[in-house]
Amino acid sequence: MTSERFLAFAVAVETAAPGRTGLLGRLGRPVEMVTVEPPAAPAPTTLFRPSGSAPRAALLALHGLAQQGRADPRLVALGRNLAAAGMLVIVPEVASWKALRIQPDDAATVGRLLSSARDLAGPDLPLSAAGFSYTAAPLLVAAARDAGATRLDTIYSVGGPYDLRDLISFALTGVCEESGVRRTMTPDPWVRRIALDLISSRLDPSQAGRLEALERETDPVRAIDRVRALDNALLVELWRLSPASVIPDIPGRVVVTHTTTDRIVPFTESLRLHRALKSRGPVRHLPIPAREHMVIGGIGAFRAVWALSADLIQRRRTRTLTVSR
Repeated sequence: MTSERFLAFAVAVETAAPGRTGLLGRLGRPVEMVTVEPPAAPAPTTLFRPSGSAPRAALLALHGLAQQGRADPRLVALGRNLAAAGMLVIVPEVASWKALRIQPDDAATVGRLLSSARDLAGPDLPLSAAGFSYTAAPLLVAAARDAGATRLDTIYSVGGPYDLRDLISFALTGVCEESGVRRTMTPDPWVRRIALDLISSRLDPSQAGRLEALERETDPVRAIDRVRALDNALLVELWRLSPASVIPDIPGRVVVTHTTTDRIVPFTESLRLHRALKSRGPVRHLPIPAREHMVIGGIGAFRAVWALSADLIQRRRTRTLTVSR
């Protein structure tokens, strides 16, 4: 095992089982956390960075729809442990995502966060970006619309969707599809509630009966037809926020990783995203055998974080060798 891969292993062990081995403490660097507030950044932002030495690469990490926002213990652990491995990790907090709301301008919001991350990282530090769950979608859309995003070393889609309209359909009916094959599973009640809240927030009281009919619908095609009849503009907005709408324009290298039995964003979404991206440029697919959507501990977290950190840290070594030649 190379030293970079062993360091990534230590990051994964510490994230999955904090304090159990002390391995990262022996191999890594001391870490400091710094908070940046508006107007110095477009959103409140936490920086995790190695203390007393310059970082070798930077990662913008976008929290998903999560009430804890940047204080989500999964992101805090990942940020701290990657910083111990020599990275600058930039974690902004978006109020609407913290309130569990999807907004039509989310891709524009991510565009501003990308610009801020470039400023915080500086012109010479290689910068990657990771979107977790829903936020992987506006990240890929923002990168496609922003010519400066070609400066991103890698974009990571971690448990993210391919087409948000199909994610809504899955949340309502439990049916997902890939390569013409339908699969059925019970969606997590959380994602079903997010989908229904998103739809109902745009309706007036006179449409309550049609919303109840939508809640009872089990066929994915009819479910989308019912949403279209209620608010077609919502489906248009979701399409514009979907990576499926901008595949040819997504720049650079993309890594798609996803747990294989996810009941919030089905694994079929990453299969479709990976297949579409292959025709566009360099892409890597990292399936994670785990049940959770966003793993926080145990073997699922170990596998997920090792895959992500190994890619990040080994990419850092590849860049260093390329520059030195």
